[in-house]
Amino acid sequence: MFLLIYDFWVMFQYLPLLVFPEVCLAWLRSQDTYYNSGAFWGSSNSTYRIIHINCPVDVDVYDSSNNLVASFADDVPQDIDSGIIFYINENGEKMIYLPADDEYNIDIEATNNGDMTYSINELNLVSGNIERVVNYYEVPLTNGETFTGIVPAFTSNEIENNASGGSLAAYKLLNKSNAEIPASEDIKGTSVESVFYNVIVEANNDSGHVQGSGSFLKGAYAKVKAIPQMGSSLLGWFKNGQLVSTDLEYRFAVTENTILTAEFVAVELHDLKLVAGVGGKITSVEGKYSAGTEIAVVAEADTGFNFKEWTAIQGSFDSATNSYAWFTMPNSSVTLTAIFESLEPMIDPKPDPEPEVSPKPEPTPNSTPTPDLTPTPAQTTTTEPANEPTPETKPTREQDSNPDPEPINTNTALPVINPEKDIKIAINTANNPFAIGGIVLPDNCIVIYSDIISGKFADAKITVTAEQLKESGLDVSKVKLWHIDDNNKITELKNIITRNEDGSVTIIINHFSYYVLSETAPKNAVSNEKNPPTAVVIGFVPVMIIGGIALFSRKRKGKID
Repeated sequence: MFLLIYDFWVMFQYLPLLVFPEVCLAWLRSQDTYYNSGAFWGSSNSTYRIIHINCPVDVDVYDSSNNLVASFADDVPQDIDSGIIFYINENGEKMIYLPADDEYNIDIEATNNGDMTYSINELNLVSGNIERVVNYYEVPLTNGETFTGIVPAFTSNEIENNASGGSLAAYKLLNKSNAEIPASEDIKGTSVESVFYNVIVEANNDSGHVQGSGSFLKGAYAKVKAIPQMGSSLLGWFKNGQLVSTDLEYRFAVTENTILTAEFVAVELHDLKLVAGVGGKITSVEGKYSAGTEIAVVAEADTGFNFKEWTAIQGSFDSATNSYAWFTMPNSSVTLTAIFESLEPMIDPKPDPEPEVSPKPEPTPNSTPTPDLTPTPAQTTTTEPANEPTPETKPTREQDSNPDPEPINTNTALPVINPEKDIKIAINTANNPFAIGGIVLPDNCIVIYSDIISGKFADAKITVTAEQLKESGLDVSKVKLWHIDDNNKITELKNIITRNEDGSVTIIINHFSYYVLSETAPKNAVSNEKNPPTAVVIGFVPVMIIGGIALFSRKRKGKID
């Protein structure tokens, strides 16, 4: 019982040094007859060699029988069932605990260029002390280069005495030519107590937090971490006023008492705006972020719709076609748009049937003669053909005689925005008039339309450039979007227009219609005549007098202008 109590006392004395308590527990059980029937005081090994390796290397450890007992590959401990404890600690060090009663070879292969720090600490579990420290600092590495560490077994007397004051083991580190690399230092006995050093980290202001303060044995690695708050960034880590690193996480070999200061500076924040297209919503929130910040954005489609993609003029997505994506903030304000598409198939409407004209009745014998209503030359009413407007007449939305007309507007600055969807725009100015039947357009506006009747225009995204807005005399900050349906109903649309940072605007067309960009609203035309003529009779055939020419093949259901 006394031995067990003493063993636990030793364990708790050493807990500040022993990061991995399984080593101590295994030794305690080896000393306890409850777990080991042949145990007696001093019968089991109570000294370990703790190997610290800090560098970009792969490691394989073999015992004296050439059995693989520990392995690291790509900075990951491999699954080796050997009873040897090995792991990567919280400071990024590769740690291996080797019992003192066997000899080990440590094969090291560099996986990148850099420097290696290689350390051996002799741990006496009975006293709870580190009895010896052997350090190799900044050994140059070349990718693919190999090294071998030799860890000899203790003598029987050293094992019996727990190597108090340090062993006489001849530790070696060999290069690829088997030439021995001299140790940077070899510290034994009571001198070890004087090489524990403190690392203190602090921030220069309250715009960030720091982590990593602690006490370290010489040659061990410390890792410090800076955490900037929103609106600030790390300028760097400074030691005695000198910059030592600009990384948020900084690792270094501790060789003296060290005070590190993390200096934080203010950074510019930019607006992140979120816009959901027709058919869904965005559940993330808008905010202000610094350049390079990664923000999670989430979109949800409504019933009958599916998420299609994210769009943004600047910045980048890890996957723009995923409804849950990470967006990297650019060095400017930006608007993210979630695009949705309908799950229902689009069906082209059937064209209206052509009207049937009854033939002129033939006179029958003995019937009352039908008066000839053909107008005389003095009475004949002449009209301009419907598909040839006079210079005073603006082209209109009707053109029944031509099922697939070309746009009437001849402005050469009018590009086809989406050729595959036949979507076009027209700039209406005094010099380039454009007309929609039954509608009075503002003097300066842009009309978005198509010559083709189809449901395939759903969710078409159209961008009107800053140059086109300027040509039309429109101010991007004042421009509004209006929708004109088949019945000449005019509606302002606020949720599908996006003002972009380059002075352009983007809209989403979700069904076939006219769309008007202007600073003032279009209006319905009002006739000044009490009884405007709607038709005249020419040889019994009614002819509609229509001012203008249609731009679409389907018939207009609105009033005649």
